[in-house]
Amino acid sequence: MLKSYLRGTLIGLRIMQAYYKQLLLDGIKFYFIDAEIYLVPFLKN
Repeated sequence: MLKSYLRGTLIGLRIMQAYYKQLLLDGIKFYFIDAEIYLVPFLKN
């Protein structure tokens, strides 16, 4: 749940931007959020 004082702000966007930047720094080109666990070896970079 999001605290009421954070609703209507860009906090979700800022978190996802920071996460995306970290993925790039780690050399990850693709990230499948809803990937099934049995597909992980197939999707690994």
